[in-house]
Amino acid sequence: MRARHGGGDEQPSRNNSLPFAQRRGGLGRGAFREEQPPPNLPLRFAQGEGNGESSMIGRLKGVLIHKSPPWLVVDVHGVGYELEAPMSTFYDLPDVGGEVFLFTHYAQKEDSVSLYGFLTEAERRLFRDVQKVSGIGAKIALAVLSGVSVGEFARLVQASDVAALTRIPGIGKKTAERMVVELRDRAADLGAGPVAGGPERPGDPLSEAATALQALGYKPAEAERMARAARTEGDAAETIIRKALQSALR
Repeated sequence: MRARHGGGDEQPSRNNSLPFAQRRGGLGRGAFREEQPPPNLPLRFAQGEGNGESSMIGRLKGVLIHKSPPWLVVDVHGVGYELEAPMSTFYDLPDVGGEVFLFTHYAQKEDSVSLYGFLTEAERRLFRDVQKVSGIGAKIALAVLSGVSVGEFARLVQASDVAALTRIPGIGKKTAERMVVELRDRAADLGAGPVAGGPERPGDPLSEAATALQALGYKPAEAERMARAARTEGDAAETIIRKALQSALR
């Protein structure tokens, strides 16, 4: 999680207006030490669940000031929160400059702090449930949500479709089998869930799509090939990614 002020430039860690955590020598995705949260921010604090992680920040409402899969930045009262999100969320984000409401998962580990964002409660619940399966972390959980919808994942698990699950990046046969065994009883309850209620120049959609596919676990050459094969003239990065992932799962 990275905090930015105003136009997005990182600020030195020297005042109490910074959100929740402060890194020695500056903010970023490194080692943080906890500080008191700033007052009057629209955030919900809750007990964490799963993997021994603390889920302090429950939701964010603000202005979307940057999006480049898998990263996005939301400005909340002048403080920019950097989050990692699955493609299922990116597909339905507003344009840069629009208001966005995200359910969040705050993960604090020994040497890092991360913040993940989701448009629906069902996506966040699946993200957490998948990580309760032995051998699965946040990266694979994001890949699951980027590769299939919550409803489709529930159907695959209930049907014990191990072959389809192994088409998701990072999931081998043994992991898929553990998913089926450990998540089958919860799959029926996933459902759709409630929806969570200064602009920059866009980058090259093909490059953004290839970068996002690499972040999901594909090798650079494979990601580039997938993006090029899926692209149609005029496609946005999110569209290219969606088409590439759909093709990979066939």
